[in-house]
Amino acid sequence: MRMTLFHSAKSNAKARGIEFSFTFMGWVTWWEANLGKNWLKKRGASPDQYCMARLGDEGPYRADNVQCITNRQNCSDRSKNRGTERASWKLGKDQMQKIYLAKGTLPQLAKKFRVSASTISSVKNGRVGGSVTKELGPAHKNRRGRPKL
Repeated sequence: MRMTLFHSAKSNAKARGIEFSFTFMGWVTWWEANLGKNWLKKRGASPDQYCMARLGDEGPYRADNVQCITNRQNCSDRSKNRGTERASWKLGKDQMQKIYLAKGTLPQLAKKFRVSASTISSVKNGRVGGSVTKELGPAHKNRRGRPKL
């Protein structure tokens, strides 16, 4: 069970383009240090259960950059952190237009433009930069499966 949770946390971080520096034993030790031996019952997805949250919702999952807080607090902190410091708000008009028209998978485009895959998705769906991309027509959307070369 613990190994499954560890691999799930690690793969979720990777899918979001976030470095995950914990080893399995380091991860278990971190949870035990924060919640005690009974940590599996206290950790989870409900609002009053605990999660591993990055400080300021930035940087890697690393012992010196995470804290143990409730999911309710994490959601509140995440809302507060969505200000002008977020990568999606640092994009200029030209870069948003290039992202909007670019072809490739979300991870490919995130790497190319040095932003998160969720920022790419937000630009392509008009949640970010809609006022500067609306005159460009529909965004390029990949079909499912491997992109054609």
